[in-house]
Amino acid sequence: MLPFKRLLTINVITGQFIHLKPLSKFSSVLAELKLNLIKWKHPSKQILRLSRQAVKPQTPLLLLWTVPFLSSDTAVKEGSEVKKMSNQQKKEMNDAIVESDELFESNKYQEATSALLPFKDINDVEVLWRISRAQYKASQSSSVSDAEKRQMIQEAYDSITKAMELNDSHWAVHKWMSVL
Repeated sequence: MLPFKRLLTINVITGQFIHLKPLSKFSSVLAELKLNLIKWKHPSKQILRLSRQAVKPQTPLLLLWTVPFLSSDTAVKEGSEVKKMSNQQKKEMNDAIVESDELFESNKYQEATSALLPFKDINDVEVLWRISRAQYKASQSSSVSDAEKRQMIQEAYDSITKAMELNDSHWAVHKWMSVL
């Protein structure tokens, strides 16, 4: 686009905005832009300066929430105990995870927790967040007393906190941390 056409387009746009809301700070900045557009030697620099006056810069909250998930390596902070496990132990743990997921989907939360408890001390993120999830769901049952409910939620919170320390870039850890 030619510079003259660009200036003409900006001039038309600013004129339209000024007629819509004459009292706002944004429209006053646009009015200044319209009046001085022809005089400036480098209008792009002036437009940038005026836009900074019109719009107060703020830290985007969405960016703050997405930064931890941008890591390309999903297992950045795995516990050293998980790395030292034998293949047999890893297979048993993976089988327990699959079993726990099946039990969880069929609303058997206590059994899902029991399937993973032998692997709680291994410090694996996958095990810890699933334990937290199952304990929380089990605590929501109407047959659980208030004292048991508090204890189960506290244990679930402790597990998810431990998982967060091990790997803070795992999506499920963040989800269940926010639930708890």
